[in-house]
Amino acid sequence: MSGDYETLEINQPKISYYQKKVKNNEKWLEEMINQIEDMKNKIK
Repeated sequence: MSGDYETLEINQPKISYYQKKVKNNEKWLEEMINQIEDMKNKIK
């Protein structure tokens, strides 16, 4: 069991890194969607 705990502990920083990356991607995606909406509105 201690091996499982150690593995979990080692992987923890990676998990938080990926969560941070996903949040950044969501923010980037929202900005892109807003830019596309603005472009569509300018065309109309």
